[in-house]
Amino acid sequence: ESIGFHCNLTTKTFLSTLGEKLQGSGISPGQFLALANLTALGPLSQSELADRLAITGATTARLIDRMERDEWVRRERDPEDQRVKMIIPTEKAARTWAEISTAGRAVLDQAYQGVSQEELETVKQILQKIRNNLER
Repeated sequence: ESIGFHCNLTTKTFLSTLGEKLQGSGISPGQFLALANLTALGPLSQSELADRLAITGATTARLIDRMERDEWVRRERDPEDQRVKMIIPTEKAARTWAEISTAGRAVLDQAYQGVSQEELETVKQILQKIRNNLER
């Protein structure tokens, strides 16, 4: 009955539905989320991307390895800290993002049916308060 349990169920359902919408694109839901972050925020270090995706460093490394193999991203050394590798979306990712981002929007539109903007804002505010409480 906890909020965390319901958030987890909702996240799994979001990702499953997103996976269905992405079929045939060559992009997994995890790769979609990585590209969404990289597209919105620009290049990120591997650890920054792991934090944004809430996954372990090892899982992030495997995700980036697959994305690099499929030419969605490339790794470049950070000019300010040569020990850090920045993850940069490729031109292929940029071209494809315009197409696959519609899948993400479609999932959100489906999920938000019958939910008012006011209700969505309330949920966001409550979840932010919970995150703030847990980060103390």
